[in-house]
Amino acid sequence: VSLKQRVLQVMNDSFDAAFASALSGVAHEFNCDPNRWKCSMLVSANHWLGTTLETPQQSVEAALDTRRRIMQHACWKSGHGRFLRRTALTPENADTIWSKIRSEYIQTLADSGKDE
Repeated sequence: VSLKQRVLQVMNDSFDAAFASALSGVAHEFNCDPNRWKCSMLVSANHWLGTTLETPQQSVEAALDTRRRIMQHACWKSGHGRFLRRTALTPENADTIWSKIRSEYIQTLADSGKDE
């Protein structure tokens, strides 16, 4: 069972709580240390760029921090079946949101030592 499937199974709580629960379960099941794991985050930028951006590999805690920083600016909520509704945005709002998300994404690249 993938970590993503486990997160979706326990998604009654916040994402962070569901992720921590799923991570703990997988680590216990496979007898491994999740502190050694690396992960990346997919950032939906289809509305602006026609693609999805991926953050560099980070520790789990750093990836969750990146997620929190980016999601604070998002006009959609994370989770299965939720998406950006273009009709709900004015061009100005879309530009403002993208500017904030882009800034957080670039900061994540800079923090990891990657160029823009």
